[in-house]
Amino acid sequence: MPVCKIQSHAQKKNNKQQQRTRQNLQRQKKDKTTGRVEEVPEYVTRFIEKDLRGRIVTTHPDGHCVRRAIGKIWNLHPGQVIQYLATKCQKMLDQELTTQWERNVEWYEKTANRPREWGELKNNVPKQCKRDEWGGSSEINIWAIITKTIMVEINVDNETALIHYPDSYTTTGLNLRTQMQALKDMQATTHTKNPEYLIYGQNH
Repeated sequence: MPVCKIQSHAQKKNNKQQQRTRQNLQRQKKDKTTGRVEEVPEYVTRFIEKDLRGRIVTTHPDGHCVRRAIGKIWNLHPGQVIQYLATKCQKMLDQELTTQWERNVEWYEKTANRPREWGELKNNVPKQCKRDEWGGSSEINIWAIITKTIMVEINVDNETALIHYPDSYTTTGLNLRTQMQALKDMQATTHTKNPEYLIYGQNH
């Protein structure tokens, strides 16, 4: 004979609380896994969500987070981003060119000759790399040139931004606390391609 277990109101309430707790823990674990940047200043979040009408998207913190972030913006796999960067860096080496931001020729040689398996990296499939292989500002700088797009790199740890310009191969910096209006003005006066934004913080 089947047996029905009758729960009291208190038991049902307790079960719901436990379920909510498990769901919160799962969300926290997911956020940690996908590399959520914690403690983003409220005025930066407001700028992204209100002024830009955008949203903050997370990536895996596996050392390829910059390449993953770029890929998410351009709807590419990180492996494709790495291939584009490698091709551009090789062309710059052939032409004996560097940017204002990155003048170290060895960096271009390294970026042009990444491990072959990196070209197969996929979205949402983490693959760790060593600390000295992490992506960074120099790759964002080159991507601005490749796509002819202004790239804005926001560092929430020290509340600064680097603006990478594609045409002049230059990079400028500003203080978010005192110069946020400059970002808003740039967004309003850019009539070709809108700038793209990447947020960095807590080593991610």
